[in-house]
Amino acid sequence: MKHSLTAPATPLASMFDLLAHHLSWRPTGVGATPPRAPRTGRSLVERLENAMWRARQRDVERALAGSVDRADLEARMRRLERSTPFRYD
Repeated sequence: MKHSLTAPATPLASMFDLLAHHLSWRPTGVGATPPRAPRTGRSLVERLENAMWRARQRDVERALAGSVDRADLEARMRRLERSTPFRYD
């Protein structure tokens, strides 16, 4: 990769060089696509959503684990279902 001749070799300078390289990209052939960085995994939003879902599941399991019999379990399940604010989505 070509580096800037005017800036010292620092991570910040390298970042600006990469940014300038990708912003100045022009297609050269039919069907040319811009270079893309490889995807390294799930996005931050996906990871946060997953963490919140797991926390909610733990809370539900903790609430249901305290039931003493089947009727109590069903009553707790109904209470949880009815307390959910977005249950009709």
